[in-house]
Amino acid sequence: MQPNVLNTDLSGKVAVVTGAGGILCSHFAKVLARAGAKVALLDLNFEAADGFAKEIIAEGGIAKAYACNVLNKEICYEVADAVAADFGPCDILVNGAGGNNPKATTDKEYYEAGDIDADTKSFFDLDADGVGFVFNLNFLGTLIPTQAFARQMLGRAGCSILNISSMNAYTPLTKIPAYSGAKAAISNFTQWLAVHFSREGDGFAKEIIAEGGIAKAYACNVLNKEICYEVADAVAADFGPCDILVNGAGGNNPKATTDKEYYEAGDIDADTKSFFDLDADGVGFVFNLNFLGTLIPTQAFARQMLGRAGCSILNISSMNAYTPLTKIPAYSGAKAAISNFTQWLAVHFSREGIRVNAIAPGFFSTKQNAKLLWNDDGTPTARTGKILAATPMGRFGETEELEGGLLFLLNEKAAGFITGVVLPIDGGFSAYSGV
Repeated sequence: MQPNVLNTDLSGKVAVVTGAGGILCSHFAKVLARAGAKVALLDLNFEAADGFAKEIIAEGGIAKAYACNVLNKEICYEVADAVAADFGPCDILVNGAGGNNPKATTDKEYYEAGDIDADTKSFFDLDADGVGFVFNLNFLGTLIPTQAFARQMLGRAGCSILNISSMNAYTPLTKIPAYSGAKAAISNFTQWLAVHFSREGDGFAKEIIAEGGIAKAYACNVLNKEICYEVADAVAADFGPCDILVNGAGGNNPKATTDKEYYEAGDIDADTKSFFDLDADGVGFVFNLNFLGTLIPTQAFARQMLGRAGCSILNISSMNAYTPLTKIPAYSGAKAAISNFTQWLAVHFSREGIRVNAIAPGFFSTKQNAKLLWNDDGTPTARTGKILAATPMGRFGETEELEGGLLFLLNEKAAGFITGVVLPIDGGFSAYSGV
């Protein structure tokens, strides 16, 4: 088998791909098989899916094709049962079935005077059945297989559903209003499913429980004060008042990121996103997610700490709070704000006995920053070279290397007189002057 670009290990997983008789989804099936998954290829065209399944088997993978009409619930349930009998319950579902129809497509991009009576298919000539077919194929063709296979995921950790939307879900393409609208519906439905199954898909909580720990997952929007307060009350009802709060929510946004590290003459008018093109809403989102996403949960949970000994808050800052990284001014500024806010909170709650500290992780290779650090073929980007050259230890951190700092700062005996500290865990990145 060929290696996969991220060295992802899906050994023991069962992956189901609908629309697997097509070019894109057959490729997805091969990628999953190369990562070690047992792959079920579903398509109305059995011969096409079977051909791709045989290619996977020839490479040394495990695969089987199934004839499936994704618009027929009974058939989808039968196929789901067959896949479970052959491979085991589904862990990964890729909803790739979809498409357009000529009856739902206009001949011209723009309506022109007289088209309504001309020998051309205008908006007014779109066929209701054709439009309905497109919506059904894309939307019901995602919903029904999800009903069939997600039932096998219930109560099991590590399961995932991936829907195939389209860039025209963001901005509709001319000529194809039904397909564009259907893909917008898929994007919306993806969010709906994520919320709907959030209480069931608490995979990390289940992993903790499997290890003998006590844990429970809660759906929470850290930017919504009312929701945070409701979740805080629910946690208190389930476990008792909060003793330790780790504020880990945060992130960046492409709209708040420049394309280049340095501004060059003419960039303001060039086809590149320069500082002058940064989107105010994108920048605001980054500041809100990182700063308000720390402040609001602290308001919700720190009220449970008042008057109680041994309580502690740990915020997640970043090494770019010390020296901002190129390209990401909003994220760097937001993390600097978190470090500053950590000190403010430490002083503010000092008389109450609540300790407030932060850790500032350096570079760890994660899904969030994979595009910045690795090329599609798995080779390091130029930015990776710069990072490692500026990290005295010469490597990325491992997630486990955050554990010591986390437990130390939360330990009352070891760190009971430490508050207002931001601890770098960065392989020496923040200490290195470059010479």
